Amino acid sequence: MKYEKVINTIMSGKKSRADLISLKIRAEERFKNGDDEAKLILNAINNATPKDSYILFMGFCPGADFNRRLDTEWKKITFADLII
Repeated sequence: MKYEKVINTIMSGKKSRADLISLKIRAEERFKNGDDEAKLILNAINNATPKDSYILFMGFCPGADFNRRLDTEWKKITFADLII
């Protein structure tokens, strides 16, 4: 499997939420372009525990579905983005 090393790193818990977002974006693009093995990376990301998981986000999983969690997307927002 060509992505075994990446998947092992993801599952090791060494990646932050930001790292996982970056990997997810690239894996989605590869999958969209016909790389079926990129789906394995997406599955690993969806089941990963980020190294910054000690930061708790409440109520960010619509329908209590962990695959629809929004904390990874919302964590990308900086304080400057919040200023109107």
